[in-house]
Amino acid sequence: MATKSFKQATEGAQDIYEQMARGGAQPKQDTEDRQDTRDTKDTKKEYYRFNLKMPMEYKDYLQEAAYRASSPTKTITITEYICNLIAADMEERSNE
Repeated sequence: MATKSFKQATEGAQDIYEQMARGGAQPKQDTEDRQDTRDTKDTKKEYYRFNLKMPMEYKDYLQEAAYRASSPTKTITITEYICNLIAADMEERSNE
């Protein structure tokens, strides 16, 4: 197997580099700023972030529990699973 030198490997690209330098190779692109609209349904909510140190067996349990709580169309993350547990506990305590 013969190895190519850098010059040989980039030979075909040189024309493209020259065209780009002259401003001719790249098509004009829309440069209008656009907001990323993924995951923006909860943008008005405030969130509390904290670190949580747990034994490793809790991690394994939480991964399995989140997987079991997921459906074919919606994957539940560990964070969502914990939030759901807290919401259920809050609702139960408000009924006491």
